[in-house]
Amino acid sequence: MTSQKLRIKRVYHRRSRETALPRHRFHGDPGGWEEFRTTYDAELEEPAAQTAVRSLLDQLRREPVTLLFAAREEARNNAVALKEWLDKRTA
Repeated sequence: MTSQKLRIKRVYHRRSRETALPRHRFHGDPGGWEEFRTTYDAELEEPAAQTAVRSLLDQLRREPVTLLFAAREEARNNAVALKEWLDKRTA
């Protein structure tokens, strides 16, 4: 599916450092979820992510935001981790 078909206003592409966020290990091991979330949260706090984070939080305060993911696992993926992180900051 393309962003044009979904009428998406803004797309934030998150490119992690493979050494810092080993998704390939998590995808094969649901037991790695907590480690994934901890590392993901830490990356969102880094200075390099702050422009996108501030923009996303501002948008979330104005209107609904849809988080997309490509993982097969619906309960444990980057969108779920990001939603939990965002919820802590907008509560």
